[in-house]
Amino acid sequence: MKKLYMIVDVQNDFVDGALGFEKAEDVVKQIVATLETKLEPEDVVVFTRDTHFENYLETQEGIRLPIPHCIHGTYGWEIVEALSPWIKTTTPIFDKPTFGSLELGNYLKTQNFDEIEIMGLVSNICVITNLPRLRKPHFRKLGLL
Repeated sequence: MKKLYMIVDVQNDFVDGALGFEKAEDVVKQIVATLETKLEPEDVVVFTRDTHFENYLETQEGIRLPIPHCIHGTYGWEIVEALSPWIKTTTPIFDKPTFGSLELGNYLKTQNFDEIEIMGLVSNICVITNLPRLRKPHFRKLGLL
């Protein structure tokens, strides 16, 4: 059985940076524990990164949420260090300038995952907006942390 672990926007700015929150570190620990205990050799891990640029405050999102975060190339944009053991040179990382990722959707169309477990930060925004890209009739199970 081929399983995908999708790690959504677990970046420094959402843990201890511009949009960090009290329970974010707990979520990171849960993700690490899940990968350490459940990941099988045939499983695949992918990451998404919320990605903005210097003109963020001029964008539609920046006008509605005027807190610069996840600016490309900054410390806040980087995936948290705790997840580095699962990032290899071949690990797919999808940068998202919007809430969802068309590139991720296209990647999923080329794969045959039986099961997907999606985990990440800002569940009510970043994680949930990626769910429509995961709908495929052959997925047996879709987990959400």
